[in-house]
Amino acid sequence: SGVSAVDQAAEAWLRRVQEGLSPEEEAQFAAWLEAHPAHGAAYARYRTAWDRFAPLAHAVRTGQEPALA
Repeated sequence: SGVSAVDQAAEAWLRRVQEGLSPEEEAQFAAWLEAHPAHGAAYARYRTAWDRFAPLAHAVRTGQEPALA
């Protein structure tokens, strides 16, 4: 079945947020989040995964040992 359109949008917003949003983009992001409860839930899932795996990805990129919790 693949990834839903909501999940694709959440992943795209997460990337954009990580890069930094302009004031106009911040308004668009807020509108997207408010448009449907599923949007916030999907974004939260992707954000949680990002927060969990970003340190590991950094360790791989830099050749350092990952800090394990």
